[in-house]
Amino acid sequence: MKHLSIFSILIIAFFVSCVPMKTFNDMETDYNKMRDDLAAAKRQTRELGVQNNELNAQVASLSNENSNLLADTTRLSKKVYQLQYELNRNKKVYADLLATYDETAAGSTQEMRDLLQQLQEFQNDLQAGEDALSSTQAALMSKRGALEMTVADLEQAKKSIEERNARILEMERLINQKDSLMNSLQSRVVEAMKGYQGNGLDVHMKDGRLYVSLDEQLLFQSGKWDVDPKGQQALGKLAEVLADNPDIKVLIEGHTDDVPYNGSGQIKDNWDLSVKRATAIVGILLKNKEIAPARITAAGRGEFIPLDPAKTAEARQKNRRTEVILTPDLDELMKVVGGN
Repeated sequence: MKHLSIFSILIIAFFVSCVPMKTFNDMETDYNKMRDDLAAAKRQTRELGVQNNELNAQVASLSNENSNLLADTTRLSKKVYQLQYELNRNKKVYADLLATYDETAAGSTQEMRDLLQQLQEFQNDLQAGEDALSSTQAALMSKRGALEMTVADLEQAKKSIEERNARILEMERLINQKDSLMNSLQSRVVEAMKGYQGNGLDVHMKDGRLYVSLDEQLLFQSGKWDVDPKGQQALGKLAEVLADNPDIKVLIEGHTDDVPYNGSGQIKDNWDLSVKRATAIVGILLKNKEIAPARITAAGRGEFIPLDPAKTAEARQKNRRTEVILTPDLDELMKVVGGN
């Protein structure tokens, strides 16, 4: 049974190692997108906060302009009323003067001249009043139009702020939810694997992702890719946590040191070895039938992403590792981000 299991893993490893480089590039692209999604969402929240402050300043400015226009409208309305009152009074005086002129038409020439002069003055005042009234009414209509436009702009700005605030709150809720999920997941992984901490296993958070880093000595013999019994036990405990968190995506990366692989047979080089080790761990995790295979991505990174670039035995031992990288499902969050 053990030979059958190892043979199955070998078949998987061989198939993966023959996949065109484009497939690995696609997996790397997907991984990088998952890595950057949360940072992009938080950056978008900060940008929306800046825009929100700008809109608040615009609303304050429009509100002040609105108040000024209301004051101008009130003042001009009073002026129109006053001018209308004076115009009506002047019209009555003018009519009275005309009546007086008719009654005294037979009087002295000087009286007629004085009366005609008064009539002319009142007629000029009347025309000036009518002109002032027309001008004031036109100004009032212009102010009212400007006021209506300002009110419309103000309402639009308020609506925009409300929409942005709603999106910011939703983004913050989702980000906090994801952060809480990952913190809880970290605690569960640490608890489940506490017997292995300091014995070739390290659990830490980085850029919103949870890294479960397993040294070669915990999982594999030198140059081999079949998982040791102790490593299988550790991975079995990790698989239980993953089964309870179906929304977590899993990336398994195999890493080697920079010493060229000198073996023969199915392994060609360090890159090939790192791929086979990653797929071997996939096989161990998928023994738990509650884990959907579609959640898991396996990749070999060879010696090209060392933790320590030094050419020492200690550094090389540190670089020979397998990392199980856990990422939350960010689809819901990215829908909110993409709605801008």
